[in-house]
Amino acid sequence: MNSNEIEPHEILHRGITTNPDMWKTSTGRPSSAAFKQSASLSVVRYGGREFEDIKKSLISNVKKPLKAVAFFSVQKCFDKEMQVRPDPNPDGQNPYHALIDDSKEIIGIGKVKAKYLASICDFKLVQ
Repeated sequence: MNSNEIEPHEILHRGITTNPDMWKTSTGRPSSAAFKQSASLSVVRYGGREFEDIKKSLISNVKKPLKAVAFFSVQKCFDKEMQVRPDPNPDGQNPYHALIDDSKEIIGIGKVKAKYLASICDFKLVQ
């Protein structure tokens, strides 16, 4: 894992909380609300870790209980011209942290790209 650059083959993980807005019950999948952000979207990189380690990392960094962990490839973000960048150690503890934005010019994730991420992500329930 390169701390200065994110590769297209890498997998990113996003914690999906138990907040009902983050889950679309009609499809049994994370909703676009889980990805829509006015600030950069916080994710963690796979980095060769076991799923349990990724889950523990997300649980310790997310303030609400998790329902699921969503994951998708960096290439899927690049396909939609999203900006993905490493952001190691935002709190001094997480070298796997990364951020996603709508584009190089637009900070955060808007409605269209949030829907895209919700539709292409895979996920594992944690409860």
